[in-house]
Amino acid sequence: MARSLKRQGRIDAAIAAHRRVLSLRPDHFNARVGLANALKEAGEMDKAINTYAGVVFSEAPDLPAEARFDAVRNLLALPIGTLDRGMIDRLATRMKDVVRDQPVPSRAQFMRANLLAHQGKIAEAARVFKEANAAKHSEISAEVTAESHSWQGTWDTPNPPPLAGRRPGDMPFEVLLLLGPTRSGKSSVEQALAGDPSVLPRYEAINFGLLRAHGPEDLARLPTEERGGLLRQALYLSRVTQDQLAGRIVVCTNPNLVHVVPALLALVGRLNIVWIDRGGPGHMADIFASDYVDGNFYAYDIDNITSYLSAYAKRMSELMKALPDQAIRVAFADFLNDPAAQIGRIAALVGRPLVQGGVPDAAAARRHCAYTEDLARHLL
Repeated sequence: MARSLKRQGRIDAAIAAHRRVLSLRPDHFNARVGLANALKEAGEMDKAINTYAGVVFSEAPDLPAEARFDAVRNLLALPIGTLDRGMIDRLATRMKDVVRDQPVPSRAQFMRANLLAHQGKIAEAARVFKEANAAKHSEISAEVTAESHSWQGTWDTPNPPPLAGRRPGDMPFEVLLLLGPTRSGKSSVEQALAGDPSVLPRYEAINFGLLRAHGPEDLARLPTEERGGLLRQALYLSRVTQDQLAGRIVVCTNPNLVHVVPALLALVGRLNIVWIDRGGPGHMADIFASDYVDGNFYAYDIDNITSYLSAYAKRMSELMKALPDQAIRVAFADFLNDPAAQIGRIAALVGRPLVQGGVPDAAAARRHCAYTEDLARHLL
């Protein structure tokens, strides 16, 4: 309940709810982290830091490793200058134990980058941040490839069966996914679509944990009202009223949505997908190498990024095959050359006219724009 209250923006109520839980179970460390998060949202920074620290430096034998990891991660994600030198030194001594059992290497590396930044070692922090980004995309590449193999047997048949929950849409709003790897041009297309008053851009906000916690078949069997509530949570729409959502097109651009299409489809009944394609994996890899030159945080090993892009393209091809009447491919070069025509194609897909908003010129769209990594934002 406390998490739900926080998502609704009822921060004071969320704080009170976390404290009620802790009054009954003082050893509920995940609730302590949740309380610290809510205190931070309320602007009570000193109380939040002390609450995080209580989890980080607890010697309780039953303290969940993930709770300690989350507490350290949230402390290190605070702006430079928020933590005093004593706290930074104590976190440094605890870091080795915290990251030792972390199953996702890139998460530990992002934390190391943040610690180095708090220590004033900016050049070293930037180097570790680049390594963390490379590891992150290597992990995504492996995940995309593995999930593609798991779906291949079903989707390679001449007439693939419908995915779980595929039916006429029964939500008061529609969902449009702009899919493609990082740097494919999704944000530029979303900017153009946002000129229509019916479009509600959500950028990359998505609750992957919620969507991964339920199987698509189970989600499809839920009553409409319950599915609607989960969908709003998944898209972080809890603070948007039903009246504000009615008849809107909710647009999402997170590249990792490619993993959770079956779950979203089960929730919403019908969704539309636009594959923003900036070219083949080789061309995209060249863009990464040129846009993110050595010394920039987003510089990657060319072989690593090519592997990721190839796996992503394969997964998108499978989605296009599985949902032929709900997905189109838009070449980003075509969008830059004639945005009105491509917005028209998207309008035909969603079944309503769309007013075109601002479109960046080709030169601006190709220029580097800083990437804000959630766990290392103060390096930028």
